[in-house]
Amino acid sequence: MATAVLLALAAALQEAEHGHGFGFLPVIGAACAFGAQNGLATAVSSSMVRTTHMTGCATDVGLILGRAMGRLLRKDGCGFTQAEKNRLGLYGRLSLGFVGGAAVGTALVQEADI
Repeated sequence: MATAVLLALAAALQEAEHGHGFGFLPVIGAACAFGAQNGLATAVSSSMVRTTHMTGCATDVGLILGRAMGRLLRKDGCGFTQAEKNRLGLYGRLSLGFVGGAAVGTALVQEADI
């Protein structure tokens, strides 16, 4: 509920921005809302899913690749564990969803001539 309130406040401030000097306050409000949502989703899913941005996913992919490379260089295994393969698959699907959503959103905005 707090996330929705923060996001609604950010949107209202952005709408009222014209000449009122709110500056970056709407952006900060939106960032707080997204951070709260992301933190809740991360806690509930045991750090499996981050919902609001791809930077956490990109970091996790980099960590997985680094661990796999370390195992290969130390000859401790054959690369990826099954859990890492599962996570990479999840991150791939999330990435496709983000890119697909951006493409659909762009097309809708252009169609609506906003």
